[in-house]
Amino acid sequence: MNKIIILTLSILILVSCSKTDNTTKAKVGTKEKNNLKTLSKERIQRILTTPINLKREQLDSVPSISIPTNYDTRVFFSDESYFEWKLADLDISTENNNLIQIELKSSFSNENMINENVLLVTNDTPDLLTIPRIKEFNLEETDSIYYEDSNSIIWKDYRSSHIIYYQYNREINTYTIYHGETLGFRDLTPLETEEITYYMLRNARNLHKAPIEQEGIIFDSWKDYVNRKPLVETNKFIKLFHSFPKEMKVFMDIDEFITPRSDGNYTYVSLYRSSIETDKKAMKLFEAIAQEDKEIITAFESGNTDISHHVISIYAQNTYTIFKEKNVYSIEEEKTAYDDSIIKSKLIICRITEGDKVFYIRAKNPDNPDFYIKMFNYFAAHKTLKVE
Repeated sequence: MNKIIILTLSILILVSCSKTDNTTKAKVGTKEKNNLKTLSKERIQRILTTPINLKREQLDSVPSISIPTNYDTRVFFSDESYFEWKLADLDISTENNNLIQIELKSSFSNENMINENVLLVTNDTPDLLTIPRIKEFNLEETDSIYYEDSNSIIWKDYRSSHIIYYQYNREINTYTIYHGETLGFRDLTPLETEEITYYMLRNARNLHKAPIEQEGIIFDSWKDYVNRKPLVETNKFIKLFHSFPKEMKVFMDIDEFITPRSDGNYTYVSLYRSSIETDKKAMKLFEAIAQEDKEIITAFESGNTDISHHVISIYAQNTYTIFKEKNVYSIEEEKTAYDDSIIKSKLIICRITEGDKVFYIRAKNPDNPDFYIKMFNYFAAHKTLKVE
């Protein structure tokens, strides 16, 4: 049975708002438009120009696109879904068999903060999309626009913000249309809502750029990450860590875990209060991994000691590398699967002392290990993630 896919509710709203009587369209009001803006031009420019790690998504029968390395995709061809949309003068329909839908998935979409989708539409006419025609045909009120250029537009609709970006490839006669939106039912601040749309615009502008061939873009400090990552991302972790200082000082018992959940019901980190004995074993094991001491590693192998339940599960047949930066241990594990392929995973562990107490904060397989390393070290030093 074919799936019925509706990319976003806002697309349907856009269609329903289309009118043939263009005389009713509002003009952009300078005063209203300026009141919507809260980000400085410098901040917007920094968002749009900050380097981003990209990977190439090359799928059968689909023009390749570049997406952030921490993103995934779902692809729907015309025979797998029903979709119809009139965008300016471009008719987009699965019935024409000229449409490929690509849903972009990230931690933001998993947290129900945003939707991002790419439409690849084959059409021989290259000038069916223009920003003036999109404003005229698809936006009922244009005084909510707070950014536009020759091929992109961002506007606000009630509690949500929306972005459309397009590009035409004359070699393959295909429109690339990016549509993103913030989800109004999430309790985002106006600043968070506006800011993340510019990060989505950056994603859109990078769709046809060559991937950046490096493992991760590394910033100098947690403060640098706060200044260069979306507010919704860093604020999420500030909220997750909010109760940790009081728990560490007052409430946590030895061998107790705390695993806070985000507003989207996801877990990213856990806090563990260690006994002195377990802490000594952990330090001994970290040293053994660094020295590649198989005898000690085997002695601490998962299942042989309680350390596997508290700090790290380790298996002697696997290969481990360890890197230490201040309070944080970054441990990479390589294991051989049944088909002889190599599976890699990473564990970021931060050791923190509070008086005579010892705690470990952990994150397994983070999408950006350096982000967690800088975040954990900052928290270890300041007992908060807020920056001056």
